[in-house]
Amino acid sequence: MFVLKSAKHPNRFYVPSTADANVRVFDLQADNTLTLVDVIYTGYPADNLTVDEDDNIYAACFANVPTLLAVFKDPYNARTPTTVLKISSNQGEGRFYGKKWNVEKVFQDDGSGISGATTALWDQENNGFWVAGKYRHYNTDVNIANSQEREEQ
Repeated sequence: MFVLKSAKHPNRFYVPSTADANVRVFDLQADNTLTLVDVIYTGYPADNLTVDEDDNIYAACFANVPTLLAVFKDPYNARTPTTVLKISSNQGEGRFYGKKWNVEKVFQDDGSGISGATTALWDQENNGFWVAGKYRHYNTDVNIANSQEREEQ
């Protein structure tokens, strides 16, 4: 799990949690302390975050923790679902009513194709993700437009 710096706000940091289903947002203060400014409920524990040039956050999430624990014990044979979320600042009218963030499921696999992803990096040029997993020995290119998956060993 890594702390992620905002692409647009130089003193903002996003912190995922594998212990709960929240991403915490902190601002760095002039005295070098961090202040919690928001908590984004995602519905899933997240391992790593990435951010694109528009400050959209992508989270590789654990959709089924019990099967994830099985992968820890047997990474070559056990399978667990992969979920990727896109978290973006709400620019719609809902923001006026307190909804600051949009959380959208942009990719999910039941584990048969991509299992146990811990990082998802958005690739704007190819309209897809690079997905990797600590307990899997591959990187996977997921093309969203064509719903194609390629494994690179």
